[in-house]
Amino acid sequence: MKMFSGAGFALVLVIGSVVNLQAADLPGSKDNPYVKRFDGSIIIRYKADNYNEFDFIDKDPKATVVKEGKMVRVLYRIPAGTASSLEVFRNYENELKADGYKLVRSGKTDDFPGDAYNDVANYINQGGIKPTLNTDIQNHFYAYGVKQDSGGEINMGVMVTESFNDQDICKKGDIIVAVDSIQLKPVGNKMVDGTADDMSKQIASTGSVNLYGIYFDTNKTDVKPESKPTLDEVGKLLANDAALKLKVVGHTDNVGSVEHNNDLSMRRAQSVVQALVATYSVAADRLTPFGAGFTQPVASNDTEDGRAKNRRVELVKL
Repeated sequence: MKMFSGAGFALVLVIGSVVNLQAADLPGSKDNPYVKRFDGSIIIRYKADNYNEFDFIDKDPKATVVKEGKMVRVLYRIPAGTASSLEVFRNYENELKADGYKLVRSGKTDDFPGDAYNDVANYINQGGIKPTLNTDIQNHFYAYGVKQDSGGEINMGVMVTESFNDQDICKKGDIIVAVDSIQLKPVGNKMVDGTADDMSKQIASTGSVNLYGIYFDTNKTDVKPESKPTLDEVGKLLANDAALKLKVVGHTDNVGSVEHNNDLSMRRAQSVVQALVATYSVAADRLTPFGAGFTQPVASNDTEDGRAKNRRVELVKL
């Protein structure tokens, strides 16, 4: 087993017209958080997105599995002579198995449809990390595995190939390894809740307005900084109508006990009131906090999308 947990460094001698390749990790890059690197690897491309999509290759190579969530892409170069592509692949394959991944597919890419060289290069080049690799490659291996985790399902793809010519990112004989992961997560609701005027019209029409732009960490009550655009509009709403009094209602999904959610929703409502009083000089007697827990859902709590709709702050006219 030649998997290595720390940052790897290697020295590459550049002679004559051979491309000048980096001998240390790309600045700002990191190993994939779910799997170690092979000893001697150097990170040459890196991309991490809080929310994106990635196409993994299914058991049937003519089909892809598109997953969305937290994405991490790491592209490694292993200098020629360090190991064969098969040795590198077997190490990753064993590592994934040992870590509890169920391998959907694992092995050579001979069954890829059409031109495997193009298929492998296109797979490695996806996700906005170009320019990377052309089709001067050989000895390809691929593994795709899935693991259930407390933070969400993890999908992991590892593509290993060898370059048979000098390229922009590698020399002849170098091994290229693409390690890609998606941790499934629902897309966060980051739509602006509308202007103060929009809120005023909604309240005039229905007596209340639901807000999704006030954010809290899971099981926390502190209002997060990214809530400011919505709070700014609520502050304007109250400034524009000095007679307006509101009940500030915290709502949760149904994860956890009744007691926990009632307490959590009340304390979140209190935090919103405190933020409005402290930042926007709103008189405290104009705002009444209330915790509704999960007693007033607006969607089914059986799905994550529904639970996301139920987690909200509501302004009710008094």
